[in-house]
Amino acid sequence: MSNSYRERTLNNLAIEKLKRLGFTNVDVHTLLEDEVYRSYYVKMLKNILSRKNCWETTIKSILKKARKLEE
Repeated sequence: MSNSYRERTLNNLAIEKLKRLGFTNVDVHTLLEDEVYRSYYVKMLKNILSRKNCWETTIKSILKKARKLEE
């Protein structure tokens, strides 16, 4: 993952939410590597993108990385 501030912010938000849902093994490394975590993260990112265009570049960059890992 890139070290950009916005990416770290979104990563941390997703990790925090997943941990609240009971996924204790989620971290920055498994967020896109694990299919369940990635699925949740992509859904969360698309939801944010639909409401806040100012995050568009960052979210599209993360989604591109997620698509590469799915292949």
